[in-house]
Parts: sequence; C-alpha cells; structure tokens
Amino acid sequence: IQWMLVEVVSKERSLEGTTWALVSYRGSGGEMVEVLPGSEVSAVFQDGHLGGSAGCNSYFGQYTTQGAKTSIEVGGSTMMFCAPQEVMDQEGAYLAALGQAGFYLVKGDELEIADASGKPLLSYAVQQPTPLVGTNWQLTGYNNGKGGFSSAIVGTEITAFFGEDGTLSGSAGCNDYNTAYEISGPPDAASGSISIGMVATTQMMCGQPEGIMDQERAYLVALQSVTSYEIEGERLTMYDHQGTRMLAFMVQPATSLVGTAWEVMRYNNGTGGYTSVLLGTEVTAMFSEDGSLTGSAGCNNYTTSYQIDDASASSGAISIGPAATTRMMCAEPEGIMEQETRYLTALQSAATYQIEGDQLEMRDAEGTR
Repeated sequence: IQWMLVEVVSKERSLEGTTWALVSYRGSGGEMVEVLPGSEVSAVFQDGHLGGSAGCNSYFGQYTTQGAKTSIEVGGSTMMFCAPQEVMDQEGAYLAALGQAGFYLVKGDELEIADASGKPLLSYAVQQPTPLVGTNWQLTGYNNGKGGFSSAIVGTEITAFFGEDGTLSGSAGCNDYNTAYEISGPPDAASGSISIGMVATTQMMCGQPEGIMDQERAYLVALQSVTSYEIEGERLTMYDHQGTRMLAFMVQPATSLVGTAWEVMRYNNGTGGYTSVLLGTEVTAMFSEDGSLTGSAGCNNYTTSYQIDDASASSGAISIGPAATTRMMCAEPEGIMEQETRYLTALQSAATYQIEGDQLEMRDAEGTR
C-alpha cells in the first residue's frame, strides 16, 4: 500500500529515537568548546540505553529520566587509538561530561544537557541521515532465522559497504563476501527498496568465538532476503518483503592509518598471486605520527620510514623506504622466511592506500594489490 501524507500533526521532537550530533562540549577550563572539524560525535537514546560514536571509539551506556532530570552512566567503549591526539582528548572530555549529566532540554532540533547545577555540559543538533552508499556499516543485530533478532557475537565484526558501482562487500565475521545490489531511488535517500544478488564468499573456517559460523550463515541468509531499508541518523535497518526486521547496522567508526595496529591478512607473493599469511605467523605494521613504520615481518622485526600527505585521510599516496630488520632465522612454519622476504618487497613497492572500515589495502604504482 502506498500512503500519502495528509496532515502534519506534530513536529515536536523527543530525547529518544533521534540521532544527536554533538556541536559543543564543556572543556577543561569550564568553557564550551566546538567539536573538532571533521570529527563526528553522536548519541542515540532509546529505552534506557545510550550508544553512539565518541569521535574515535563507539560507546554504550544507560540513562534514566524523570521530567527534565536525567542521569547517564557510560558502560564502556571500543579501545582504538585515533590520531591526532586532540581527537582522543576530545573523546575523553565528552565521555566524562556525559557522566555529569543532571538535566536535559529538547528545543526543536537541538538538545542541551546540563550538570546538576544547571550549567551547560553538552550541546547537540539533529544528525542528518547517513547515506547508504559509500558508508562503512557495522552489524549490531540480525534475524537468526528462528523467530528471534540476535545481537552480533562479542568479538566478531560483520560489515557492509555499498559501493557507487553497485557492488556490496564486507566481512561476514569469518569470511569476506561480495555481491551486487540495486536500489530504487537516489543513493542518498534515507529509505527505499533494495535488491541484493547471490553472495560469493571466501572459504575459511573459524572456530572462535563459539557460534561464529552459525552467525555468518544466518547473516548471509538474512542479507539476501532484504527488500527495503531505512536510515535514521547513523542507524541502518533492513527489512524483508513482509516488513520483518532482518538486519541492523551502525556507522563503523573511521579507522586511521596512523596510530592503528594493523595485522597483515594477505600479500602479493611476487609471482602473480595474492596469498594469505601462513597459519601460525603474525605480520604487523604500525604507522607512527613521527613518520616511522615498525612491525613484525613474521620472524624478524623491521623498521623503516613512510610519507603521506594527510594523516587523517582514509586514502591517498604513500611512499615507504627500505626496511631494516633484525637477523633471526626461523624454520617453522615452512615457508616463513620466504613469506617475510615477499612481504617486505611488497611493502616497499606500495604507492597508494585505502581504508574501508577496519580494512587497509595498499597498491603499487600500477594499481596492483
């Protein structure tokens, strides 16, 4: 049934059910400080539960209200580090301010939170819907196929990225997947019809955490059954043709190249193949603010330098110098030293990088991954 709007009964907005974007917060000197440019801090209040992005990490908590009074308790957050340090300082001040909340007031599209004495703490504005296309989405809940809607298992990360070229890709928790999708309206629409094609995945088997493979199967079944979507602020909900809620996502916090501990999953082996890292080995990379790049090549530790144009950018040009390493020799697992040599060769040839969600991909000057 297609419905037509007849009359707007009320435009009053409540605390709950709205995605609020932070505009300013109380600084260490007691003054109200504007949010850092390019930084997105948000809050969603719903049924006593609070969640959102603190600028770098996602956070969650609980709240109570009685009239204009409110009490907020932040329960926890993810534990990433984002550069520059000012982002982390802002995050700490914001989360601390939430814990001091005493009163709230909604005025049109604005939310003001004050402390117990009535002094301003936080100022928000209504956050406009995040576009479906080009956003990194992280699953928060899914239809388990048994009549229930389950939260994602702690310690797992399921993602979805709707590309402008009509491709949908992401991680199903253990395996990577990709498929095609079509939407009925413009890519920035807050709701609409969608169809998703048959999904292709990698073929790994994961044993931990318990239930991860069952979750993956249920997610992929639910994904292919969706026919419509709705976005409210930073929340994406997808439904099947009967209107049953199948999937729920939140915007995935942006990951910074600098200051993040990266673990290599696959590399170019120099013979025309793109190979997974050997089981039992760990290859890592840490890009520091001082321009140094360090990590483990699987057996030996290495260090080198790198250059990029913008440390806050999710993609761009990069140049990496020759790496100096320790001089150990490892015999197990078989092929570890060859892998190390191939990795360091590939690393030095990197010319561009791109970050989507929590995945970093680097290519050479010819565009080879």
